[in-house]
Amino acid sequence: MRDLIDNPYVNIFFFFLVHPWLLPAIIGVIIVAIVLIYKQKKKKKFKDISLAIPESRRTDLRFGYYSSLSHTFAQVKDHVNMFWSGFYDLDTWIKILKPADKFYVMDLPADLTSRENGKMVAHPDRESLLRMTFQVMRDAGVLHKIAYLYPVDEPQLNMRDADEFLKLIQTVKKLRSEFDELKNAKIMTIYLRGQGFWHSAELDVVGVDNYEQKSESLTKGSHADLVRNLLAGQKTVLVPGPAFGHNPEPWVAYALTHPDEVEMIAAFTWFDHPAHKDVPYTGLEAAPAEFVNKWRRAGHICMGEKGD
Repeated sequence: MRDLIDNPYVNIFFFFLVHPWLLPAIIGVIIVAIVLIYKQKKKKKFKDISLAIPESRRTDLRFGYYSSLSHTFAQVKDHVNMFWSGFYDLDTWIKILKPADKFYVMDLPADLTSRENGKMVAHPDRESLLRMTFQVMRDAGVLHKIAYLYPVDEPQLNMRDADEFLKLIQTVKKLRSEFDELKNAKIMTIYLRGQGFWHSAELDVVGVDNYEQKSESLTKGSHADLVRNLLAGQKTVLVPGPAFGHNPEPWVAYALTHPDEVEMIAAFTWFDHPAHKDVPYTGLEAAPAEFVNKWRRAGHICMGEKGD
């Protein structure tokens, strides 16, 4: 009997016999710990690819930044040939378009969408709203400057479902056909990583953002997955993250060495919004000068310049 009392295994047995509720709790903790350890070991560490910028240049490569504030154009116009509309009104956008000669991307969700339960849906009056906007731009003599039409950013995150996103694309296609000034404008979007590529076959230019993967996403990550889904004639937009510390060299090198695939580099992002200090990134306008100059040089290279 003394041997049984002193036996630790017997004591453990009687302990759980008296406290049976503890056993499943302990098993649960063990399972969670095993899963966390497994995920940590499995988690990939992404890095930049090793790809040198070639001597050759392109005349058809677009370079600029995703979205903008009203002051952004003045800060970046010296090293971009693509400029993206942003968080300001139509009058400001028209003023930016009038004097300058760039390839412009126009964000369209303000005319195309409304919100239901926190998600975007196709606005019931989207066709008339967008037609009115295009007409105002036509009357101002700037509609012909729009090279890219952007229904919505990261549709899998922002839209209620894929069907609602398709409604936006169909509306943009219809309106594009109505205005001769837009006959060569391309429809594009940037997808959220890991959520599929909703209706990508309906678009001319597609991209995917994955800032954690750095440039390795080009060869074995999100962008590589996107490329495998491309159709004949479709092109891609690369979305590096200078706001997350990405260096431009591998992205520029990839774009220069893949002319049949890459249409544009849309870096995220230039502006450092003072009202968005809750986000884990810093816009380039607030970054150290040495890093900013790297991206300025990248822009000049993408625009065809040879010098360092």
